[in-house]
Amino acid sequence: MPALRRLAGFFHVLGMGSLYAPGGRRRDDPLPFSGNRLTSDDRRFARNQSIVAHHPELAMGAPTAAWVYAACVASDRVRDPRFMASIRIPILFLAAGADRVVSTPAIERYARGLRSAAALTVDGARHELLQEADFYREQVLAAATTYILGDSAAENGSLALA
Repeated sequence: MPALRRLAGFFHVLGMGSLYAPGGRRRDDPLPFSGNRLTSDDRRFARNQSIVAHHPELAMGAPTAAWVYAACVASDRVRDPRFMASIRIPILFLAAGADRVVSTPAIERYARGLRSAAALTVDGARHELLQEADFYREQVLAAATTYILGDSAAENGSLALA
């Protein structure tokens, strides 16, 4: 991470922060469902691809040097023990068990390092939890609802999951 931060910072300082990471670019072309790292739900994936086809300005690509640098700076800040000790609000981290974009074990470790946090890992789910198949998505929505509203909301059925 320190080497990545220095390299991305170097490009950023030189005014080349808009350069994409090696091999990356803006994604205007449709991506195939097979091999995607974001969701196991082919219907939601196709819907999102259709949205990008009709609104290419919404397309995302690989991270830029400026984005990588900002992410490294933010990562350093939130991992600072003083920052972590200052967090006093309850936090629920929802992690995807089959995430190939970010590290699920790192999310779980970070949550354990905070005094008022918990992590829930949805086994088998990919990165985009709210874009996942209903089997995974419903677990995420139920966990978030229970966390926010308390056990009584889940017990009395006051929230229908759509």
